Amino acid sequence: MSRLGSNFIGSSEVETSVSNEEILPSPCYKLSLIPESDCTASINGSEPIFLKGGVGFSTNQIDAKINSFKILEDGVQYFWIGGV
Repeated sequence: MSRLGSNFIGSSEVETSVSNEEILPSPCYKLSLIPESDCTASINGSEPIFLKGGVGFSTNQIDAKINSFKILEDGVQYFWIGGV
């Protein structure tokens, strides 16, 4: 497995979603995002995907590059970390 990224980015604190607002400042090769409550997300423009609160979403370097991640509800607290 080859290494694609060279750095990490992520939340500096727990953040609160604004419906359909882009979360990522730049594309990520690896991503973990943990919402504190159940919600739906659009990943790379996908149809809504359910995320279980406290469990969330995670990818690694062999999965598709994440160019866009949007939580579709207002007021969901979350944090994330990504490899760029």
